[in-house]
Amino acid sequence: MCADDTYDQGSLLYLAFVCLAASSGGLLFGINIAVISGAIGLLREQFTLSAAMVGWVVSSALLGSVIGAAVSGVLTDLYGRKKILILAGAVFVLSSLGCALSPSADALVMARVLGGVAVGFAAMASPLYIAEIAPAHLRGRMVTVYQMAINLGICFAYISNAIIGNRASHGAGVGATTLWHSMMRAEPWRGMFFVPVFPAAISILLLLAVPESPRWLIQRGRSGDAKLILTRVLGPSRAQRDLIEIKSNISDESGSFLQLFQHGLRRAVFISVALTFFSEASGITIVLYYGPDIFKSAGLSLGSALGGATTIGIAMLVFTLFASWKVDTLGRRKLLYVGNTGCVAANALLAVLFFTGHTRGLVLVAVICIFIAFFAFSIGPLKFVVMSELFPTRIRGRAMALGILTMFATGGVVNQLFPSLVQRVGQGGSFLIFAAVLLPLFLFVWKVLPETKGRTLEDIQRTWTDQHQAA
Repeated sequence: MCADDTYDQGSLLYLAFVCLAASSGGLLFGINIAVISGAIGLLREQFTLSAAMVGWVVSSALLGSVIGAAVSGVLTDLYGRKKILILAGAVFVLSSLGCALSPSADALVMARVLGGVAVGFAAMASPLYIAEIAPAHLRGRMVTVYQMAINLGICFAYISNAIIGNRASHGAGVGATTLWHSMMRAEPWRGMFFVPVFPAAISILLLLAVPESPRWLIQRGRSGDAKLILTRVLGPSRAQRDLIEIKSNISDESGSFLQLFQHGLRRAVFISVALTFFSEASGITIVLYYGPDIFKSAGLSLGSALGGATTIGIAMLVFTLFASWKVDTLGRRKLLYVGNTGCVAANALLAVLFFTGHTRGLVLVAVICIFIAFFAFSIGPLKFVVMSELFPTRIRGRAMALGILTMFATGGVVNQLFPSLVQRVGQGGSFLIFAAVLLPLFLFVWKVLPETKGRTLEDIQRTWTDQHQAA
């Protein structure tokens, strides 16, 4: 292959760098999910938290995420995807510092709400940006990189929590009473919240080096800048074809939020909202937020519980890699059928274990990892993939924000109610409810969800336009 041929195909290495940098928003998302899991037991003891307050400390970040998601669509459409991702990183740094230095549970909640706002920004802007810059035949794979970044963030938080927790357990009362000693030994939950400052700062630096979304640039009348980016990613000839197609489609779009409720796009909105609801109502956030607490209630020590949570994070990462490998060949629907089958079965088995009291040793960790594995190659990453594909360019930000808003609102309700739900029906009853909630997803995938693998964003958009015109 000659140099010109290589250039004409675009730079896969550059595309990979851009998508990895954009997916760093997922890193913040994952850290925000997992960091509280190691700290919540310590916070409960230090601040004497009730079950309702435990739920509030955990779910307060999701309240912030709802706020962030609610405004992120308008912000990304107005100011661009890149700027909002950088803003998310900066806000997350402030939140991490606020959590680490919080003098009370109420102050901690306020800082976590702020961090949630940052995550709400990133959860919408990251997959949106990646979907708009990646070519159709790689789009599913590239968007799943965002889910992998979430899982890396989860692993990072679990591992750092475990290291800090183990260090504290071997010398909580040793050494000078400095701020660093307080963070890492005397009150290790402070250190758990402080460490994420560093990956957030790295995320900001990486994002400074990426371009703006070419589709957003075309929408803003900057076709020349967009063509340069598309040429670098796709090569000259394909970039020219995509440029013409994107400009043609954007010229036909009104860009009104009300357009989401037209006949064709109503189905796309329903798909986006339903996928995010099923994802969060599956029990995944309970496992990620309360994992160490669940393991401790099953008889594991704090160190072993944090180690079990780290295993969960690694399982998520490995099986999301499988999704990235197969999503553009097997397709979205097949992965969802198989993944949902495994999630329902694993939740039902967890319910049986808790009902029968067989939760000692590694059995509980193993079954939770099975649930994580099936979730991680199906609805976990695919909700972001499908959401990022469904909508016209001018309203894609606002449309995705609606799905992300549903995701965080559902997660917030589930996490707020979980401690009280356990008191009423037990952990077994809770996981049985999660299994039942996932059953309608089979019918949804069969009757409602279209297969989008290998199709350009503009081709998918024409599906909804044709439906609207037919109506």
